[in-house]
Amino acid sequence: MTSISELIQLMYVGLLGCNKEIEDKLKSFHECMGFPSNRVFFFYEFLLHQPLPRNANEVVGPAKIEKIWFFAPFVQRLAKKALVSINLDPKRRWEVDSEDPQVLRKNFCLPSEENIVKTEIIIQLKESIYMQSAYKWWSEKEKKTTVETKEGTHLNPMEFNQRQNLKHLFVGDIENYKAKTIDEYIKERGKYVNPETKTKESKVTWTSKFIEYGFVKPLIAQLPDDKPIPSFLIPIASDTLFYGELLVWVPFIDAIDCRIQLAEALASCIKDHYVPTLALLHEHFFEKITEPDEDLISFRELLLSDDIKLLYKNPFCWASEPNICKKGKCSLWEKESVDEIENDLHHYLWKKRMQKRIDIADSFIFKNYLIASPEMIERLKNIFESSRKLKMVGTSLPSVLIVGGPGSGKEQIAKFLRLFSDYYCRGKQYIVNMASVKPDVFVAPTIVGGDIKVRDIRDIELEGILEKMRNKTLEDIDTIGKDQKITVKELIEEKDEKKIDEKKKGLACFPTLVLDELNSMSVDSQGVLLRFLENAEIIPIGGVEDRVSKGAKNGREKDNWKKLTDFLLIGVMNEDPDELAREKAIEFIRKESYVRGLLADLLYEYFLRIRRLRSDLKYRMIRNGKFEIPNLRGRRADIPILFYHYIKDEIREYYGNSLHVLITLDALELLMSPELDWPGNIRQLQDLTKKVTKFSVLDFRKKEEEKDKVLLVKEKHIRDSMEEIGLIEKHLAFTI
Repeated sequence: MTSISELIQLMYVGLLGCNKEIEDKLKSFHECMGFPSNRVFFFYEFLLHQPLPRNANEVVGPAKIEKIWFFAPFVQRLAKKALVSINLDPKRRWEVDSEDPQVLRKNFCLPSEENIVKTEIIIQLKESIYMQSAYKWWSEKEKKTTVETKEGTHLNPMEFNQRQNLKHLFVGDIENYKAKTIDEYIKERGKYVNPETKTKESKVTWTSKFIEYGFVKPLIAQLPDDKPIPSFLIPIASDTLFYGELLVWVPFIDAIDCRIQLAEALASCIKDHYVPTLALLHEHFFEKITEPDEDLISFRELLLSDDIKLLYKNPFCWASEPNICKKGKCSLWEKESVDEIENDLHHYLWKKRMQKRIDIADSFIFKNYLIASPEMIERLKNIFESSRKLKMVGTSLPSVLIVGGPGSGKEQIAKFLRLFSDYYCRGKQYIVNMASVKPDVFVAPTIVGGDIKVRDIRDIELEGILEKMRNKTLEDIDTIGKDQKITVKELIEEKDEKKIDEKKKGLACFPTLVLDELNSMSVDSQGVLLRFLENAEIIPIGGVEDRVSKGAKNGREKDNWKKLTDFLLIGVMNEDPDELAREKAIEFIRKESYVRGLLADLLYEYFLRIRRLRSDLKYRMIRNGKFEIPNLRGRRADIPILFYHYIKDEIREYYGNSLHVLITLDALELLMSPELDWPGNIRQLQDLTKKVTKFSVLDFRKKEEEKDKVLLVKEKHIRDSMEEIGLIEKHLAFTI
């Protein structure tokens, strides 16, 4: 049984970049407004364990909605960083005569770092008027009305400026919100499991203490106790799915116009970053907890406690029964989502799963592919869009180039391109490592084959990789085409080109060839790819025509054989193709007037010899797209979730699945520090993870906490490991 704690941890590491973006926007807004440095603000996200559609009663069912819970993914930030201020007097902040953290902890029963990490705040949807109101306003199309809470606050829904495409979002301005209400809200009949006693308590005592003494008390020193605190909520939602809410308290922004302006900036972050990240995280979580078995998907229940079980459904299919993929039953959305990632997951991935156009197990690509950064999300959108346009045009085959460092997930990008395409999603994917095809003289015949004629010896025909792939595809056409009554013979004899194209799209079984380390292929051998890409012909070395077309009765059948030689070709390299082609140097020699004569000829010949990629092949490969995967330092929001994924795998080597891995907030923020350059990219992060595992396991064993089944990764473990691998200098201290 899967614990909801796994979902909370996933959101914690996956949304940290989003959380920091909201914090930065709040800081910038306060600075731009010219507020003094001692002003404070407070914000927090609450997320539903099960995202809801507008028609939740129909799709999820009223009984299931009653069992929806929401949780706080950033308990550590709530406890340690709820207060965002500068130069506040610590004595006034805590109202004690000592600044010693141990004294503070003793006086106010504050938890240890370990217990902060173990704390979970989980509240039932039906117990929160704020979350209920946010969902009701979002789901209803009619005019939104003001809601009054039992604490005497008023929630007033207000529309945003429409120019930023935020029609599906709004701001719920909260009136008459007093300082004491913050503490009451967190205590709002939430389920809290004390990590020490394992008993359920009705109040989140420790966390509310942090809020009370870290946020409320400083306000009392600057505001009258009965003065309302300006605050608002924004739904974390697309126009199709409701994920939760963002609550913001801004005590010194009294003007409603300023609050709406601020809320609009935060809503843009929700639309551009939170929503696509949440969509990918839920797809990953579903694939992780679900094991496909002969096209069957079992919807697992999440364990909330010993006696509370929650049904979890993937929000992109809303299946009404477990064997959705086998029976092809799927609850379709009422309309397409404005969010591109949501739309692609539902309309181009889940629909294909329902229609059996892709293999279920093969399509679980997000199970081990994790991204949460705006940079990678934007690239993923471009990849999905490009994949839908991939098709053979005339005799010209589609081709894509992927560039990225070691361990950046280039192979997964190739898989995305195939699965989200219309013509290649059901076809097989073949990977050839060009660095392993040596010596260079063997490269061309390995790819296209050869017709070798030796005197006094019978002719020798070598079958190349492309021909083997095509022969296997022809077999697949006859196999897959049985249901559609399509055969290779029928396609060859078909006279209507449009019908051939329609049948090819219906089959969607054409192969994908991934040429890994394409930059290792010699320049002299690269020419064989050009003819294949342009003419869809596999002409063996020593031959004069494609073997498969020898049996064609006429020119039309010969052309149809070319249409069945349909491949998606993807080149993968870890170096800049522009540098490999030496185009700038060659162009410089051609254009500059002071480089002439013999010197120019010699330089031109020199650069032609040292180039490692033909320019014409480069431009041919990027015809349908070139995707560059940024290095780790260019996608820092991905680091926490990647580290979490790697360290869970490492810990599994020691203890199997018996331990629950938790990471402190300080540890994750150290990993995301802008001071770190990550010269070794993903491989360096993986190396670091191994070192961190060693330190955290040693610490775990020393404290003899094995009975808790919780392994805690601390900042000290990260810092010591960084020093050991040379990522930072020993005893180097920099601020997070």
